[in-house]
Amino acid sequence: MTTAAELLADVRPILADPSKQRWTDDRLLKLLNEGLLNLAINTKLFVAKKFITIADALINFDLSDIAVTITRIQYNETIVPFKTIQEMDELSSKWELDTGKTPSAIIISQQNRAWFRLYPIIEDLATLTTPLDMIDSPYGPTIVVTHASPLLGTVSNIGNTSNIPPGDHLIVYYSEKPAVLTAVGDTLITDDFANSALLHYVAGMAFRDNLDVQSSSMGDSELGLFSGFVDKLNNKKAENFNSTNYKTAYNPFG
Repeated sequence: MTTAAELLADVRPILADPSKQRWTDDRLLKLLNEGLLNLAINTKLFVAKKFITIADALINFDLSDIAVTITRIQYNETIVPFKTIQEMDELSSKWELDTGKTPSAIIISQQNRAWFRLYPIIEDLATLTTPLDMIDSPYGPTIVVTHASPLLGTVSNIGNTSNIPPGDHLIVYYSEKPAVLTAVGDTLITDDFANSALLHYVAGMAFRDNLDVQSSSMGDSELGLFSGFVDKLNNKKAENFNSTNYKTAYNPFG
């Protein structure tokens, strides 16, 4: 496995800064963390999945502690289509009050891409014997899924898809939030191909620290290479993942 220090050592010749006079390790490590987050948002590289048992009137879910975006959701074995809050508002001003037996749409938010809501409100399901972690939010009572959720008495209601208990449930595919690298000795979980993409991201964003035309041009060139790797990573993962509900318009320049 590659360490952050090894990847940054490969970046420095591109920057012509082998003696670390212009960019500190801390600055490049920050850019490396940004690159990992970029890959999580704009590729399927970190796609993971969990099951969540659903029950009467439990409709709001927040995975922002573990995810950067939701990519697909199944109700039992059926894929449920995504709808935005705006799309629902255009259909009916009272859609939030609708009830039904099964979810027909997953409502997503542009402000929090790891939050979703079931539509309609599901009725006549079993009441959970073990309560899920819930908070009040602008969306109403919300189930919060964290890394610790299976350890807080909710193991029968949230967990890995290898051991789904009987009953109605969601299978949530999401792009996992990468762990933050805090030191150059930390190990990257990405493979060599993704590390090559990260190398170009760090170099490109570092060049953009400078305001001169030449540095800006070199930064754009490196970020263009990064964008090409993103496209290839998406094609590579698409072989093993059905991207029915996964859409992205990627622009590495922000």
